This record gives sequence, structure tokens and C-alpha cells, in this order.
Amino acid sequence: MRLPAPSDTAADSLTMTCFQMVMSSLYHIYLALEEEMEQNKRHPALVPIYFPEELARTPALEQDMRFWYGPRWRHEIPYTAATKKYVERLRDLGRTEPELLVAHAYTRYLGDLSGGQILKKIAQKSLGLPSTGEGVAFFTFPAIANATKFKQLYRSRMNAIEMSPATKKKVVEEAQTSFLLNIEVFEELQELLSKNQENGNISGKQELRKRAGHTGQGKLLKTSTLLQPLFPLSTKLSRRSWSTGIPTWWVIKNECSLLSLSLICAAYKCSI
Repeated sequence: MRLPAPSDTAADSLTMTCFQMVMSSLYHIYLALEEEMEQNKRHPALVPIYFPEELARTPALEQDMRFWYGPRWRHEIPYTAATKKYVERLRDLGRTEPELLVAHAYTRYLGDLSGGQILKKIAQKSLGLPSTGEGVAFFTFPAIANATKFKQLYRSRMNAIEMSPATKKKVVEEAQTSFLLNIEVFEELQELLSKNQENGNISGKQELRKRAGHTGQGKLLKTSTLLQPLFPLSTKLSRRSWSTGIPTWWVIKNECSLLSLSLICAAYKCSI
């Protein structure tokens, strides 16, 4: 992956706003996922893969939100319609079918764990962030010494979960739903930012208020790169794998990295 040449245009602020919006969406999503996992931690399907100390992202995202939006971040961060839809799905599963949270936990955690350190370095370099980790705590898993070994453990635990064939099929289908929900979040983000560019509204404040109930602009830092989303590519790659109609864990495993890559593609234009 090669970053484009630096740019000093006014749209640099838009890039920072985009990154903030993606991270804000992740905060809402992980908060819902981890609260529902905690609520259902004794469910037989969740016990083997419940690792709150190693995997919990909400505390790290709270640190990042405080960095990006300041002490009143809870009143400042955006909550877009697509993000709300994702959150509502997680809440509904927690109430009615907690075993399907397995799909969301697997795709989210292993996807972000797989690309965490790489994406952290890209974000720090592109956004001019301090090397000490402020603003990108989300990408670090301090309680996991070896990511590869932990992922092997997680997959073995997941494979050991006792489920009927019908339930396994539903879990795979739910994994596909999780990918669609992520794509909807990123596509909505692209739409919001495209409208802001057309209107010359770099901060995104007006459109966010209209579509997401956003109440503040947050902290905008000058970045060195002008980047654009790669949604057509990510959407094509994701949906192509689902069209095979093969309900296997292989589909979930090979799409995990796409979620992690999409996080950066949502905020940057990269040459791959």
C-alpha cells in the first residue's frame, strides 16, 4: 500500500473529519456489541469466545473520542442513520438471538486485530498524529502479546462451539449481514462527504446535522494528504464472495481483513 503525495489543499480538513466520523461510528458499534456480549456472556455460544480483557474496544475508543472531540465528546460525536441501523441490529440480537452475536464478534474483532498495527501506522503518518498513540488507541490491543496465536486460539474456540446445522447457517448469514451493515456505514459516509464537497462545506457540519444529528464540528487538524474512499472496490469485493452461495466459515475468515481495510479506505484514497 502506497500513500499518495502530500497535499496542502483545504480538503485536508475533510480528510480529518472523515476519519473522525469513521471512528465515531466504530465507537457506537463496539459499545453496542460489547454491552450485548456482556449481557449474554453466560450464553453457551458466547462463553468460548468472550475475551473482554483482551478484546474490548470501547475503553480505547472512548480515549480516542476524547482526543478528537474534547471533554464534551459524548455530545459532539455524530451518530449517522446507517450506524444507528447497525447498532439496532446488535441490540435486537442481544435480546432475541444472542448466539448470532458470534458472527459480529468474529468479523469485527479478528478483522480489526489483523490490521490494527498497520492501520495505526498509516493513520499516524497520514494525519500527523503523535507516535505515542493519541487518537489511535483503538488499533492497539495491549493485552494480546501475539496476535497470530490469539487468532488461532479464537478460531479454535469458535470451531468448538456446539451449534445445530441450522444455527450455523444462520451465523454465516449473519456474518454476511454484518458486512452489508459495514458497507452501508461507509457508503453513507461517502455520500455525506460528497455532498459536503459539492456544497463547499469542508467541516461537514451542516450535512451531519441534517442526516446524523451531529451537534459539533470537533477538533480539526491539518493533514498532509487528500484522500477519497474506495467504496466501489470494497463493495465489489465483498458482494462477489457472497454471490457464490457457499455457507462456510471460509467466507467469514477471508472477508475479515476487508472490514479492517475498509476502515482506512473510508477515510483515505490508497494505491494498492
